[in-house]
Amino acid sequence: MKAEKYNGFYDNQSIQNVLEALKASAGFQYKIENNTVLIEP
Repeated sequence: MKAEKYNGFYDNQSIQNVLEALKASAGFQYKIENNTVLIEP
């Protein structure tokens, strides 16, 4: 997996909303399990 950096500001958004926005632009999948975010290529 290529290392990439993203930054930005999200006011009053849930982690799910932020991850969905990043997923759309970066093309990764994620899972949330027991308060842990797992990012998959």
